[in-house]
Amino acid sequence: MARGATTPQAVTPDRRKASATVRPRAGWMDNLRITAITGVIVLHAATAYILDIDWYYQERTTSALTPALLALPALLGALFGLGPLFLLAGLLSAASLGRKGPDGFARGRLVRLGLPLLLFVVLVDPLTDYLGSLAEGEHPRIWPFLVDQTGTRDAGPLWFVAVLVLLSLAYAGLRRLHPARTGDVAGLERRHLIAVAAAIAAGSFAVRLISPFTADTFSNLRWAQWPQATGLFALGVLAGERGGLEAVDRRWMCRCGWTAAAGALAVMLLAASAVMTDRLDAVAGGWTWQSATFAAVEGSAAAGFSLWALAWFRHRWNHQGPLTRWAARGSYAAYLLHPPVLVLASMSARPLPLLPEAKFVLVAAAGVLASFALGAAVAQLRWQGRP
Repeated sequence: MARGATTPQAVTPDRRKASATVRPRAGWMDNLRITAITGVIVLHAATAYILDIDWYYQERTTSALTPALLALPALLGALFGLGPLFLLAGLLSAASLGRKGPDGFARGRLVRLGLPLLLFVVLVDPLTDYLGSLAEGEHPRIWPFLVDQTGTRDAGPLWFVAVLVLLSLAYAGLRRLHPARTGDVAGLERRHLIAVAAAIAAGSFAVRLISPFTADTFSNLRWAQWPQATGLFALGVLAGERGGLEAVDRRWMCRCGWTAAAGALAVMLLAASAVMTDRLDAVAGGWTWQSATFAAVEGSAAAGFSLWALAWFRHRWNHQGPLTRWAARGSYAAYLLHPPVLVLASMSARPLPLLPEAKFVLVAAAGVLASFALGAAVAQLRWQGRP
């Protein structure tokens, strides 16, 4: 991380207890989730109309300018956008395991994460593929999609959830064998960030020797992003077990923000250079200096950005109004169900005499609103159905 970062103050036992048991419905956490999920929905709407990335429905622009303008922001979003959620998941996992114990924590994660993942792979993904074929003017039968005769079934955007399931089970197993230390321990220190950034960089470079960043993967599980996810989840767990993030000095968080900004700029310059020299494959993976640089920058920028994002939301956007409280209720369901929602929005927009760029704006806005509305409705039904 950046030089000159100050070491956070020590955490007293009472302070550690208070920070390690952060309320799961804290406003800033919900606001962070809403923001990240909104970004995912907008990015996926862009893949339907602007970006040359596989999506369930495609009606791509013929312009060369719009994809060029959105390519770098989309790369940064895809590379770093979910990082804060992995960090937050680790932070909350430490508190949850402390309350429930390893076995109860593992069972809870299998229900909360594993069942929605199974539902998506078995039902939501094939139905969305079917809707995409209908939207593109085809007239297929639904059964081949449900039994995967088309060979298109995968985890889609829920690769994020698949990673969390495995990381949560691994964490539960580790703490069953080696319980966390208790007592007066200091919070996160600069050495922890340096170690995590280095681990992400080394892991990303190694994994991309086999599965480059742009490669197709089994069930769309995106192996190239697993080292970052693992490192940030582990950092969140470490923070949770060592007193949370409240003890971290705000100046230190500011330096994390500057580190993230510098890393984002380096990624954009590296990507732009690779495009101009037709060397994208060298950046995506392999024994090249471009791949090594990409991995090194990712490590420091991912850790810096994720810590900065959590600090910014905690200090600057911890309040909630009626709209954010409403959206927060169904944020998880909105993430799960946004692919069919976007495809249905694209089906509605298909007959309109608009350019793909205009349809992108329309579908993205409608998709965000409809996904959270559907998610809130599903959450309300689930709540009313509880004994």
